[in-house]
Parts: sequence; structure tokens; C-alpha cells
Amino acid sequence: MTVINKYFKDDVLKLDPNHKPKLPEELEHSRPLDVHKWSDYKHVNAFIDLIWDEFFSSSYPVKTVGGNQPKSKPKKQLKVLLLDLYVAWHLDPTLLTGIGLSESSYTANSRYNELHISFQLVRIVHLAVGFGLIDYHYGTEGSGKVTRIWPTAYLIDKFTAADLCIEDIYRHPDMEVICLGKNSFEIEDDSSKKHKYVEYEDKDAPEAIHQWRIDLKAYNKLLEESFIDIVTIEKPVVKQPYWDKRLRRHSYKLVEISPRNSFVRRVFYREDWALGGRFHGGWWQMVGSKWRKHIYINDKPTDEQDFSGLHVTLLYGLEGLQPPPDPYALSLESNFTQEESRAIIKALVLTAINAKDRKSAFQAFRQDQEEGTAEKRLKNVQLIKFLDAFCANNQPIAHYLCKDMGVKLMAMDGRITAKVINHFTNKGIPVLTIHDSYLADIEYQKELNEVMNEAITAELDFASTKFKARIKPTYRAMGWIKAWEQEEGTSPELVKMYADTPNSIRCNGYLERLTLWGQKESNKGNHL
Repeated sequence: MTVINKYFKDDVLKLDPNHKPKLPEELEHSRPLDVHKWSDYKHVNAFIDLIWDEFFSSSYPVKTVGGNQPKSKPKKQLKVLLLDLYVAWHLDPTLLTGIGLSESSYTANSRYNELHISFQLVRIVHLAVGFGLIDYHYGTEGSGKVTRIWPTAYLIDKFTAADLCIEDIYRHPDMEVICLGKNSFEIEDDSSKKHKYVEYEDKDAPEAIHQWRIDLKAYNKLLEESFIDIVTIEKPVVKQPYWDKRLRRHSYKLVEISPRNSFVRRVFYREDWALGGRFHGGWWQMVGSKWRKHIYINDKPTDEQDFSGLHVTLLYGLEGLQPPPDPYALSLESNFTQEESRAIIKALVLTAINAKDRKSAFQAFRQDQEEGTAEKRLKNVQLIKFLDAFCANNQPIAHYLCKDMGVKLMAMDGRITAKVINHFTNKGIPVLTIHDSYLADIEYQKELNEVMNEAITAELDFASTKFKARIKPTYRAMGWIKAWEQEEGTSPELVKMYADTPNSIRCNGYLERLTLWGQKESNKGNHL
């Protein structure tokens, strides 16, 4: 008996005799089922009705008697399943979808499950396998390897015949935007780490939660109404490399560049409203800076500005002091170059800010390093020298290290980011956030710099002296560089400015997406 049909014994699982399980490397190329994929377009609903009537209606006869009705009817759950499978297939035909098959995977009344997807979805998956609509590889949930599913060639033919359009599928607008996390998000882009949210009641949350929700919904609406894309990619997907700590190897994840992947939530950590409060989500947080340099917002080039060493800066601010120009630049004898030593010290200090003690800081530092590197082989006695050197040169903040300060500082930078977001959202200007950096139309470069400084000054409550943070742009706008060149002449600094400025040529794929977006905006509401 399979994992699925032990729960639904009356159904017969019609297994394909030619079914072949996926190879381990193929199973790794997957992403979790997104239960908030949605569409209200008439032709999309017509496709769902067609599949329902042809395959599923006989398994769900209409009830004529009264009684409690489920919040999410089976057809709605089928719709979520099919739309998410379609998006995955459209993104990459080899991409699999992970789905939990245990009852604990579904909490229909959760505030994080607006569509009330329930354990009934497992039966729908079971039936879809029997009807030849989806294929599968059963997982073992105890080991964290959930079942993988994907559309069969037969279902793909149905997708094609229905002439579905990827732009007609979006995230359900009523998704919860304020989340209370069970754990921490110190490792922002570790795809092997599973983040969990816990239930809460608004009455038990800070009074400001209502305004937080209003502000963030307004921000998400602005993002939804804006065209945000990477101008240099033909297909709206990025293969983002990362170091997989669990598998101990280089890997990559596919990042969809689309409005479906632009939803932002504010997450508090460790079931504590005083910890965290950062803004998570948006594909721009999932791609590297080399891609972000080519982001256009509403077909206009952007500039990213970031707080240099924000958490160290905040620690100095808590002491009422301005931070030094470069707290990581130390004179230390080692087998590493000066540049390598600075990188080690910076990574070690940021780890120490999050750690509870030195031992765990050193372990976490080594865990973050790639296999085979000299940094990975550093012993505690060597790391002690690096950390002691930093503490000696930064005595005012040394007492904050290895005291689990990270989540408290994240609460501060979360409030700073909220101020930046709200300022520009109120003016109808999209700004993209990456925790300690912000990306906006280059027209607002100066205003963004000013707002960032005002936000950090307000957070640190400097009454008499305006706190001046170190903020650096990713690059200078070309017009600014040319004006500077006319006034100052040629110099090595000018050469570097030109080299750092991205050559963002709008490719054909981008132009097609821009045209399609414009048509969709002008026709909005006509097909609903």
C-alpha cells in the first residue's frame, strides 16, 4: 500500500507499468508546492472546469443534504495544484514539485493558508496520479525528502491545448504579510534550511501590527503594479549558484523573475515580536548583485545603495559613537593576504554577532566556508587571534560579540527598512529591499541616500547630532560620471566608475515581456 492510498482505501491507484523513479540528482532539482497560486481569468477557470468535469467530478458527487461545508472545496484545491504545476513546468520542464503527504503538512485554518488548502489535496494528488495527469516519486518525510510530483506529457498537452498564459497566474492577494517565525533567519539564502511560521492572534501581537499590515499590503500592491525585471536575460529565470551545506557541494536554484515571485512578507523570529521583523521575499533578494545591477523598474535603470557594515554601525550607534571608516581593516600577521584577512575578519565578526559564545561562532564560521579552502581549515586558536585583533581595534563594541545580538539588530534594521519602504510607497515609488541595501530608480538616488540616513538616525535616537552612516552606491549613473569627467578629468577613480557601471542592454526577451506587461495593464479587468 502506498503512502497516499493508506488514507484513501476506497480509491484505486492506477500506476503506470512503465513508471520509473527519478534519479537522486533529478530529485534535488525541485521546489515546494506553492498553495497560493491563483487566477480569476475566465479562460483559466474554463480550463479547470474542463479537467474537473472530465476526471474528478464523479469522485466528488454533489451533496444535497445540509451540514458543514469545507472552507476550500475540492475543485479549488485542484486549481491550486494545476496552476502551480503549470508554473513549474513553464519555468523549467525538468523542475519537480515537492509536496507533503502527511496530515501534519496541512492546517486548513492557518492564517498562512488563505485558500484553506487541506489534507483533501492529498486525495486529489492520488486521483491525478491514477488518471495519468501527474507522475510522482514517493518520498520519506521522516528524512525530510518529501514526495516529488510533475505533470505527465498528457497533462502538458492539456496545458498547451488550453493556451494558458503564464502572466494570467499570480499570487492570491489575501496572503498573510505579517509572519511569526519559529526559528531564526540568520542564514538568508540557505535553501536547505526550513523556515516555519507559528499561529498567533492579533490581540496577542503589538498594537502596531494593524498598521504594519496596511503598510505592507500597500507596498505589495505597488510592486504588483510595477514592471520589475532584469533587462539582460532572454528568459525570466536566473540560475543562482550557492554552496549547499547539507550536500557539501556547489549547487544552484532557479529563481523566477516575475510578479508571482515578488511578494514580500515581514517576519519576526523565535516566536518573539521583539526579534527580527525583516522583510523577506521578492526575487531580487534571491539573486546576486551581478544580476541586480541590471534590474530596471518601469523600464528605468536603478541604483542599489547599501549601509556599509550595518550591524557594526548599529553597535557603534548604540554606544553613541560614529563608526570608524573601516572596522575590518586590521594589521595582523597571517598566511593570508590583506584582502583575504579582511574578508575573514568580516565574516567572523558577523558570525560572532549572531553567536551565543565563541565556540559556536568558530563552528558556524567554518560551516559557512567552502570545502577545500584554507578558511575551512582554520583552527580555533587561529580564529581567536583574528577576533581578538578586531576587539582590540573596536573596543567600544567588543562586549556585544558572542552575545546573540543578531536577532536584536535585525529588529533594528527591520524598522529602518520599514521607514524606507513607507516613505517611497507613499510617493508611489517602488523601492526593492535586500535587508541592508535598497534599490530604486536612479532618479531618486540622492533622495534614497537621505532617507536611509534619516531612518538610521531616527532608529538610534540621536537627539543632538545627526548620525552619519556609511552608505555606498553600487555604481554611479552614467550622466553623473560624464559630468564628473568634464569637471575633474581622467583619473583611475574615473576608470573604475566606468568599469563598475553595468552595460545594461535591453535584450529581445526583456522587450517582449515589457510589451506583454503593457498590454496586460491596459486590458486589466477585461478578461476577469
